[in-house]
Amino acid sequence: MNYLLLSTYPYSGSLNSGDDLLEKSLIQLIKNKDAHARFIIKNLTDASVTLPDLSDIDAIVGTVVIAPYWSTQKENLILILETALQMNIPIHLILASCFKPITVSAMHKVSLDRKLKNLLCAISRTNVLVTRDLFTLKLAQKNGIRCKSCIGDIALYDIDYIGKPMQTPKSIKTVALSMPHNPLWNPAVIKLAKRIKQKYGCQCVLTLHGITDLNNIASDIKKLHLPVIDLSGSAAKLDYYQNVDMHIGFRLHAHIYCLRIRKPSVLSAEDSRAGGHLYTFNGAGYDATPKIINLLHGTKFCLPLQKYYNFEMRHIWHIIKKEIISDFNITRKNLQLIDLYYQKKTKPFIDNIGC
Repeated sequence: MNYLLLSTYPYSGSLNSGDDLLEKSLIQLIKNKDAHARFIIKNLTDASVTLPDLSDIDAIVGTVVIAPYWSTQKENLILILETALQMNIPIHLILASCFKPITVSAMHKVSLDRKLKNLLCAISRTNVLVTRDLFTLKLAQKNGIRCKSCIGDIALYDIDYIGKPMQTPKSIKTVALSMPHNPLWNPAVIKLAKRIKQKYGCQCVLTLHGITDLNNIASDIKKLHLPVIDLSGSAAKLDYYQNVDMHIGFRLHAHIYCLRIRKPSVLSAEDSRAGGHLYTFNGAGYDATPKIINLLHGTKFCLPLQKYYNFEMRHIWHIIKKEIISDFNITRKNLQLIDLYYQKKTKPFIDNIGC
């Protein structure tokens, strides 16, 4: 079968390896059930709004961000989906949201773009839509979009690892600390690196997932003389996490990749993507969102944001210590739930694609 895969990987932008992992993971899962599957990739982040040739396409798939809606992504998405609906091409989408920041309690304040909302409502009547987290599921339901279920982030699932036991480190020798999207959190990484090195005497390595992260590294981080590993540009680069004992940090797809390969990870959630994942799977981590920003979400305000980004070391440090002392009990339970999601929700969704 021929699939049009809608991609959010910014080929000419940040080269965020997490977006590439989403794309590659969906391809792997579909090819596991359809070895002869062929994919045409449509990058929704293209500056120009263009319609690919859909005449030979059997199904449209992908993880797509439905809110907030950047103009070119939204216009590309609407153009493709309107045409596919008219041509009766099956549409199988994983809906995602990407707010900076927002919690599930604030979802009632969010509304979708009217044209996109009406289109997704129409699609959901005859096609299968799912979400990657419970935040987005609540958002979709609030806006009248019928979603079959929440299946989790598609990058969690690698058929070579599903059902396998956790890779428990015998000792903590190397910890990867993923740098945040928002440079206002950089001081938090410094605090974490100092505390981890002091407590466990291990090597700490900073990991970057996008080329813009290089510009965000503060001079005081450089003074720590920590190794910096650039993982931007390809999902394959995330294999670096195979070489560490544990991940601690801010990048959702650093956390997800470690869970994917059954390694321990503690996530500090800086936005709704990470917060939505932790909320869905009750994962190892905590919501670092400044509470005042959630309270003011949806209103016009101007704040000196720096003073509100006070990293609560005690919260994440409590989770880190608890995980290590308990032999990573939260992560073990998390992996069991991920396996259950795969069998009950994700695999049926994949098996249904193109049918």
